[in-house]
Amino acid sequence: HKCCAPSTHRCLPPILRSAAAAGQGYRAALGLVMQSAVRARHPRSPAGDSNGTLPDYLPQGTAIQFFHAADPAQRGAALVRPSSAVVFDRLWFLQSHGWFPGTLQEGFVTASQDPNNQATWPLVLPSPDIRLLDKGSNPAHAGPRRVLLIREASNKEAPLLSIVFVRWGGEYSAWMDEQEANDGDWGRYGSPPSDGYMAAVVEEGILQHPRLVSSKERRDFEVFQLFVDSSKAMWDVASGAHMLAKALRGRKRACFWMLWPAEWRDTGDPDFACYVER
Repeated sequence: HKCCAPSTHRCLPPILRSAAAAGQGYRAALGLVMQSAVRARHPRSPAGDSNGTLPDYLPQGTAIQFFHAADPAQRGAALVRPSSAVVFDRLWFLQSHGWFPGTLQEGFVTASQDPNNQATWPLVLPSPDIRLLDKGSNPAHAGPRRVLLIREASNKEAPLLSIVFVRWGGEYSAWMDEQEANDGDWGRYGSPPSDGYMAAVVEEGILQHPRLVSSKERRDFEVFQLFVDSSKAMWDVASGAHMLAKALRGRKRACFWMLWPAEWRDTGDPDFACYVER
């Protein structure tokens, strides 16, 4: 993996290469991608507005939408299978962040919610139409859960931005999360294909962007995870691109290819995790 270290910039898309060459660093480069993706001429929509616009009290059984957020790196994290089974059957494609329908399982007083106390959060049962799986495609917990953000069920606005992480779904290798802070290693965030690096993109990039999170209650984006475990699986993405496009609701769309292009065929060796044939 060292042959593709960030200092070479060879494996980066053009916008990241140009920023890195200018000495702006990875966080600045990712900021450029985010800015280009959300630089829309439309006024801000209410798509991400949530608890702040709800009535003072919502009774048990009220239909709402809740914002689901999961880190795929966490064991057993619940990801949402897209509504189109065709997409999932052809591609290993799951959603980690976005708004989904649900029902309140107890009455909720909006003014009593404390963001730092989960016991005060709304208790929500996801709609039975939502299929929750872990990244290994095993059923995940689908029962009631405490959620921080809810909004009216009638909200049909599309999110401002859809993001897809094309990431490694094969055998994991420890080198992906090396974080020793020196010139010879990946530093604070690990390597770009690592779980830690992508989690930082979400936490320090997406969730800090004023157009996507303009208040504590607003979430105007959705995030998907497209897992590949071989070069063939990556090539299959092209044949399923039209299905992917139908699954993305955002008015703007961005795709992060968190893999290494290589000049050799797949080896099956964990030390070569994240490498795919160019």
